[in-house]
Amino acid sequence: MKQLTFLLLLFCLVSCVENEPMLLDEYKSSSEYIIRERPADNPWIPYIPKSTSIETRTGRGALALRDFLGYSLNPQITPIENTLNLGYPVIDKDKLSKSHSSYFTYWKNASHKTNVYSYKNIDDYLSKTKFTDKVAHGSEFKFLGIHLGHKHTMTSIFGENLINDTTSVFGELNVIANDSVYRMQYSDAIQKEILVDYLDSEFIKNVHTLHPYELYKMYGSLVMTNFCSGGRATAYYVGTHLKSSSEEEQESDLSHEINDSFTWKTNDTGNVNLSIGRGKNGVWSTTRNFGHIKFSATTLGGNAFGFVTPQEVGNTTLDLTSWVASLSNESNNVISKFNQNGLIPVTDFILELNIKNRLRNYINQSTEVSVTHKEPMLMIGKFTANSIWCWFNDRFGNPYTLLCGSFSGSDGVVKTNNWINGITNMFKIKVLSNDTTLNTNNAKEQLASPDPFYNIGFQNIGFHRYKKLIHQGVVYLIDEEDKVGFSIYNNGILINEYGLKDYISSAPAATISYSKLIDDNYKICCL
Repeated sequence: MKQLTFLLLLFCLVSCVENEPMLLDEYKSSSEYIIRERPADNPWIPYIPKSTSIETRTGRGALALRDFLGYSLNPQITPIENTLNLGYPVIDKDKLSKSHSSYFTYWKNASHKTNVYSYKNIDDYLSKTKFTDKVAHGSEFKFLGIHLGHKHTMTSIFGENLINDTTSVFGELNVIANDSVYRMQYSDAIQKEILVDYLDSEFIKNVHTLHPYELYKMYGSLVMTNFCSGGRATAYYVGTHLKSSSEEEQESDLSHEINDSFTWKTNDTGNVNLSIGRGKNGVWSTTRNFGHIKFSATTLGGNAFGFVTPQEVGNTTLDLTSWVASLSNESNNVISKFNQNGLIPVTDFILELNIKNRLRNYINQSTEVSVTHKEPMLMIGKFTANSIWCWFNDRFGNPYTLLCGSFSGSDGVVKTNNWINGITNMFKIKVLSNDTTLNTNNAKEQLASPDPFYNIGFQNIGFHRYKKLIHQGVVYLIDEEDKVGFSIYNNGILINEYGLKDYISSAPAATISYSKLIDDNYKICCL
């Protein structure tokens, strides 16, 4: 009886905004009830964005090193400096450099460096490399994709048996030859300038039209702002340890072996001789604690060199002298290393809270997501005996909590009436009641969660007084008092998909600028 009363209440509330009230019984289907159909004059037509190639859009082919500044990085392949990880423009570098040429600096820095690290557990790779030091506030991210990419690289080289062998210890040698530094100045103030005026137009469009997972796969997790050019030789090692010593001792042993396995010498004329390996019939293990030590080497920049098939350190020499010499030709230079805080999370360049948080989830968990397009709709139902919960399913089926409140008593009914009138007048889309779903523990956890996947802080959304702000091809519907709002790409098909055409056309103009949304920390949700 309570359920019937509740459903009739919803039906009456929603029907009062329709010209032709519907009979609830006609639409009853299991536990779901269609309270209002989508208007017949605006059928659901999904917006499918069309990708634009960078070459076609910019009229340029091969990129120069300085063009990498402001580009995204999708670090799935190690070494992460490999330009196969290159994404797409996030910052409009040409526009920014014309307005602020002093933000960009390039200078010579001829130098070289070697680093060695070892790790017993392959899951410790990122912590050993101190990769997060290269990322601004990188400690907030796990970058699981890099770990998975590195594990795939090591497995493809050495095979699963050696990777999974409990006696195996892993290591890496990096020989870095730097030629120049490329730097884009970055600060909180510059971040705001970029958000307001200097984001790449295609990036803006993709943020507002792609599924967040598609956005992540396309752009990756980072944006490049500070790196060195030159070349880089990387050798991966696996050794089988003979003793049951501690992990720290085994890692230290392999680091000693790696340091003893390569030679870097500069002669009187300044020429460099570089080799890895101890030659045929060389010393098998200088620490005498390893049964086998195998390595595989690759180079970035210069004339391609190295080998993938792993070789025994004590029976091989890889002479990289000619590779070092080839780096004197600057046209052969690539990214040799990222400098401290030279990588910025791509989320820094996105205002919308729901997109930022979904990207963070993909970065930290490397979750595989099946992308589907679904009809947007409002779901209204009973959360407890005397309370209502409404959530909104976007065009990818992602749920967002809009309201949880009491409807008991005459004041509660009036309040609920006003709220439903407001929200259903705003979105001219299908409205359903689903009582069963709302009574699951999972739904209650979603509602209580502070995670903006579900609860984006728009409780009582129907009461907000939205004004319209258009910036960089995006429509923002914002409440200037409560500092919340929606954003939607200014495309007719996309706007019609959410049934917002009438609402947007009649909304009054906002009295604030886009930069105020940033200054006042508006909670914006991308539709």
